[in-house]
Amino acid sequence: KLTFSKIEEPVSDWINVSDIFSSALSHEEFMLAKIQELYKIAKEFDDAAAIEYIFKLINEQILEVGYFRKLVFRIKNSNMFPSNMDFLDDMIFKQSLN
Repeated sequence: KLTFSKIEEPVSDWINVSDIFSSALSHEEFMLAKIQELYKIAKEFDDAAAIEYIFKLINEQILEVGYFRKLVFRIKNSNMFPSNMDFLDDMIFKQSLN
């Protein structure tokens, strides 16, 4: 029998842009931890194919975490001057192309 757990509603009561991206960073870090748990399990079972696949996922997720850390740092230290917002727009646009 297949059962599903309740999925809680995502947080949506952010106060500002910094809160939004900080929340996204927390989620990316959470996902990295979960993928690393899968990697440990694959290693326990000595599943070479899973290890290789999950290792690639870990590398991709590390890039995502780094990207969001840069965004959060830039937002928190920008004082939201227009030139900094242009930089953020450019950064987000370039990431969307990847």
